[in-house]
Amino acid sequence: MKRIFIPILIFLISLHCSKPEPQKKIEDKVIFEIENEIFRQSDFKAYIDMMKYEPSEQKPLILSRIFDRFFETAIVFEYAKSKGFKISEEDLKEIEGEKNEKIRRIKEMDKLYEIFLLEMTKSNVSISKEDIEEYYKTHEDEFKRGESVRVYQILVPSESEALEILSLLKKSPPQQFEKIAKERSISPEGARGGDMGYFQRGELPVEIEDVVFSLKVGELSPVVKSSFGYHIFKVVEKKGARLLSLKEVERSIAENLLYQKRDLLERELVNEAKNNLKWKIYFENLSFSYIKGEQNE
Repeated sequence: MKRIFIPILIFLISLHCSKPEPQKKIEDKVIFEIENEIFRQSDFKAYIDMMKYEPSEQKPLILSRIFDRFFETAIVFEYAKSKGFKISEEDLKEIEGEKNEKIRRIKEMDKLYEIFLLEMTKSNVSISKEDIEEYYKTHEDEFKRGESVRVYQILVPSESEALEILSLLKKSPPQQFEKIAKERSISPEGARGGDMGYFQRGELPVEIEDVVFSLKVGELSPVVKSSFGYHIFKVVEKKGARLLSLKEVERSIAENLLYQKRDLLERELVNEAKNNLKWKIYFENLSFSYIKGEQNE
């Protein structure tokens, strides 16, 4: 009887000893608080997942800037709510279709942030004609353009084919260049008759640039060898160095000034929200070593 009991006892002991220990629950630490709202590590992870940041981007410096953006979105969201701003029923229905509760919360924050910023931009930001003219006068170098040429090319894989085509072109009317480019050029612009567009000095490989800028309008180049194959170039237009007119650039200036003013307004709204709401960040609870940015200093 003893001999039967002992193996059973050993088996029961071994079962007890091999029983896996219960896994410790990982604490979801608080990373910041705004008024009565609490944001945890899992909220920040959901934000990163939603924005689809690659693992290679998730380094301390980049994560720090992503965290800054997350916090700023959250505090402006809470500030907008305190000012009576709301998300439309239509947008709310779309957001409520998101099954993940944390991502749904982030989408709601993003949407109200966008609405608030847009409304503040409409009421606080304007670009006058005088603003555009002043920028144009004080940033003249931005609008200077060097000599440029409009270039057509035919590109083929062998020198013998290029020489054959060049010989043919010299005996043909000018419009034959585009026809042959469409039929025989292996470059993407061949479908457009070889039209490469306009180029300034410094925008083409040196061996090609020297050739095309030496050509007269309508003149054919000799065969030029490159790593792509064998080229024949033709310059169809030349423009001398010039200063772009205000009319040509006023739209881009207005867009640039609007972006600058909107960016400044965004910083002001973040600071305004910080000054009017109770908040606290727990940097020590972040899963990475936070690195301060310019706006934190």
